[in-house]
Amino acid sequence: MLELGKLTPQKFKELVAPYLPLIADELDANPLPGEGLLVSSNPALGLPLRTLGFFAFHYSASNLAVAFARPKYISLTVLLPPGSREEDLKCIVNEFGREARRYGVSVIGGHTGVYRGLEAPVAVSTAIGIRVRERLRPEPGDKLVLIGKIGAESLWLASLKGMVKLPEDYWRRLTPLPLALKLVNDSDVKLIHDVSEGGLLRALTDISVKFSVKIGVKSSSLPVEEGLKVLNLDPLRAPSYGSLVTVVRDGWEPKTDLPHSAIGEVREGSGVFIDGAEVKLAGRTYVDEIYGEYTYSTDPVLNSLKKAFKDIEGEPKLAELIPEVGLNLVYAREGCRGLNDIAGLSGRVIRCLGKPKVCGEVIYGGSKHLAQVLLNAMKLRSEYRAAVNVKGDLKYFKKLEEVGLKVTIVPPRVSESPCPIADYLREAGKLFDAYYHPGAHGIEPSIVILGKDPEELLGILRRLVSNGKP
Repeated sequence: MLELGKLTPQKFKELVAPYLPLIADELDANPLPGEGLLVSSNPALGLPLRTLGFFAFHYSASNLAVAFARPKYISLTVLLPPGSREEDLKCIVNEFGREARRYGVSVIGGHTGVYRGLEAPVAVSTAIGIRVRERLRPEPGDKLVLIGKIGAESLWLASLKGMVKLPEDYWRRLTPLPLALKLVNDSDVKLIHDVSEGGLLRALTDISVKFSVKIGVKSSSLPVEEGLKVLNLDPLRAPSYGSLVTVVRDGWEPKTDLPHSAIGEVREGSGVFIDGAEVKLAGRTYVDEIYGEYTYSTDPVLNSLKKAFKDIEGEPKLAELIPEVGLNLVYAREGCRGLNDIAGLSGRVIRCLGKPKVCGEVIYGGSKHLAQVLLNAMKLRSEYRAAVNVKGDLKYFKKLEEVGLKVTIVPPRVSESPCPIADYLREAGKLFDAYYHPGAHGIEPSIVILGKDPEELLGILRRLVSNGKP
């Protein structure tokens, strides 16, 4: 099975190159037939939506710059999953256009559409640039210089999980493009390579493999962003997009003000050696896995729900909580005025082969009965903006009490409406954290749990299926 992320050079040679009429396979960007043109194509996905257009531009444009070309033209393809909003598309293309105008790059085409089979937005760009000069082959005695510092991307990813606190627009610094453009005319800079997937170790390995040279680096010379230590990451593997590794002639000094650190040298042989010991490529770091968790929409309510449903689908233990009618989870906007301000799944979470399976789309108005329960609860306590229904089993009712929630039993009636818990909430005028309904003719027993947000409710569900003490 293929691993997540960009293919290694070896896998590319085995699985891709033999089947394509490739003109060239260069680092970062490839030459176009003709004189002096380079092209680079890259996807942007798994990113918070507000950043997607920014990175879609910079991934491809930066690859041209590190290949000593100035970006001139670019295309953009935006593929959106069902349920995407007009505001989401506008956010992507606005950021992309802003960066293109900033760097004087013309948009020459692309494709935009909404398609089934997608779980999150994808933006793919292809950039064409005019080569300023040829990249030069590294030779023994050349020096390795890092432009920028290691770990800015890692800190940003950690901030998405609340592990560190950063300025809101910190992500705008995560591009090597302005740094690379300052180096393209410097004849003493022989090679530039961006530090992207796999961190500095992957970048150094790419150079070693491509040019059949040995890379020697001193770990004590690596410049690291302040705060990276708290993440307990290997600096060699830490995601560090925005920094550059360069091969320069001995004695090089930057002609412009650039943050730079000498980290090692090129030698005869092969492989990457850190402090004299050879180091091989390793797997992804835990912060790499944050990509994909916050990518859905500019709407925080929809984002939170989609992430919660993704988490539910990825936790087989939660299948035991799914009732016959299916599980749903709803979340209301701040200042909710009615059912149309409450988002939920248009279908249900069902059990499929013993695992949770999400069926439907997360939309406003996606749930009627559970949303009515939440709406009635919010009239009594506005902080409760989320609700989930689970199997009506007394063992879960008791466990909810054990974890400290205030619970109550909704008495059955002779004449039941489709949503007895909503009726009870409206009439009782007293709020609990969870409600158990024992069922009636044509109505399955059920439990509804209230909470501040989907993340809190998901934590409660995990405790319900935990084998240990609550």
